[in-house]
Amino acid sequence: MNKARLRELSPTIAGVLFILYAVSHIVQKILFGYGYRIESHTIIIIRAGLYLLVGIMFLMKKKNFVLPVCFGILSLYSLYLFVWHFVVMVSYGGNFHTYYVLLTLCNLLAFISHLLMAVILLPPRTGSSGIAKNFWFAPAFINGLSVMVNLYTVGSIISVIAFLILNVPCILAWAFAGLSTVPNEAHQQKPVQQTPTYYPPVSNTGNYGTANTMSNNYQNYTASIDSGDKTNEIRNYKKLMDDGIITAEEFEAKKKQLLGL
Repeated sequence: MNKARLRELSPTIAGVLFILYAVSHIVQKILFGYGYRIESHTIIIIRAGLYLLVGIMFLMKKKNFVLPVCFGILSLYSLYLFVWHFVVMVSYGGNFHTYYVLLTLCNLLAFISHLLMAVILLPPRTGSSGIAKNFWFAPAFINGLSVMVNLYTVGSIISVIAFLILNVPCILAWAFAGLSTVPNEAHQQKPVQQTPTYYPPVSNTGNYGTANTMSNNYQNYTASIDSGDKTNEIRNYKKLMDDGIITAEEFEAKKKQLLGL
């Protein structure tokens, strides 16, 4: 499977994995009791609901402000956890216990990864495509570091295995979510080709053809160029429609305009 095909499937894969993580998040926090002391069941369900909404939006391949808003809210929650653990760590006479140091670092990394994901998931018209192209892997990488740091706070071997099983879908979901934001270079807008200067054919006698012949040849030549340009432009608008940047009605209207219908 080449990269283009993988990128095409990445929103669907990310959507399924985010939904799995939303379910595993509830299992991890409520049933297994891996949640922080300040996390109520209501907060856990709301957080899982945000990941569930993210998964649904990826499955629907909707590129709008819902995804960055969800990750923005999740980043604020990670920031809150970071501040809370930091305050606990320093409020008891500078008790920099390894457990609290790791949790503080874990939530700081989670805040950065959520915030960066929110930025690269902004709609292309906001100018985020350049960031997505160069840093699509960064949120997943930083989120993976956060998970690994948090892993050191888990106790028994069985708990470690369960923790990894529940969090692997999260890391993979972030990776495919980032990959889905990479612009497809094959469908980027191409510069409009300038019509080349046309020189009418020269007859055997060394003279140019008649005025009518020159005009007809030039018109036929430019018509073929224009037809090719219109076909490419229609393909580009079709890609914009597939990416959710324009609606199907806008695409049909533009196609009819280009075809002169």
